[in-house]
Amino acid sequence: MEAKPDSEMEGRSCLISHTPLFRVCELPTSSHGPTDGDAPELPKIFDVMSQFLLKYNYIYESVMADMAKAGVPLRDFLAEGSRILEYGAGTGESAYRFAREFGNCEVHGVDLHNAFEGVFEAAIRELGDTDRPGNLHFGQMGASQSTIAIANDEASTIDRSYLAQHKFNFCFSWCVFEHVDITIISATMSDIYDSLVPGGLLHLKINPLFFSLRGSHLHSIVPEPWAHLIYDHQTLKKKVYADAARGMPVDMMWHQYETLNRITADDLKRYAEQAGFEIIYQQRQREGKPSAALASAYCMEALLVKDIVLVCRK
Repeated sequence: MEAKPDSEMEGRSCLISHTPLFRVCELPTSSHGPTDGDAPELPKIFDVMSQFLLKYNYIYESVMADMAKAGVPLRDFLAEGSRILEYGAGTGESAYRFAREFGNCEVHGVDLHNAFEGVFEAAIRELGDTDRPGNLHFGQMGASQSTIAIANDEASTIDRSYLAQHKFNFCFSWCVFEHVDITIISATMSDIYDSLVPGGLLHLKINPLFFSLRGSHLHSIVPEPWAHLIYDHQTLKKKVYADAARGMPVDMMWHQYETLNRITADDLKRYAEQAGFEIIYQQRQREGKPSAALASAYCMEALLVKDIVLVCRK
């Protein structure tokens, strides 16, 4: 199934980030049926862990585990002086962790907004770390001024030149590509490909994928599986905005939902291959049991696959 813009999504603004108000993406769970794949389980302590520590620990550890499964452990792959890129750095925690762990490498994080600027104060507060990493650099590709990692830049105004200034050995993009405007996904993937040295590696993850049971990114408000595919647009919006009384940031969350590009796992793989990447590792997690009505209306694989990890080589 190929995602295409529809009348509701045309002309929408571009998101290339994630919000710190909620979990970065759907983390491992078994509450809605069986899964497959070897994603690391989320320790119970994460339920009470700050969002800084959640991203600082979990994203880093998951990327490292995935790269080891792909047969390219990063501690072996990245030599002194290597450059690491986080595409869609959000509020900066995972780039900060990589900078701490790989002190002999340069680490760069890019996003449309400037929410990553708060990571240094957060590190002091959460880690007691007052020594700012000298090997960590951030770049802003848009004009959004934000502390919550939400951007409103139009796709046509994004400055993609930052990636052309450097050559990277490794890039990771965690739960970002579902937010990239559908009109520039191919160009974005090509930008990343061009920014890597020959033999450079890319780690891509999307969770949740749009057509999966929590693919709306609204699960914390509307927990019903596949609610975004079951209800019409206005009914779903009413359910979301009914939670405004609980202090939920419903405007931001609804905007995020409306700007999802709806790509599938197969779409992501195709975009990577079309850019020139070789897929050297792939993992998909499946979850849930869709109704007969959903199964007759949508591709079953798209309904079941909630998570995809790709490791790609230039």
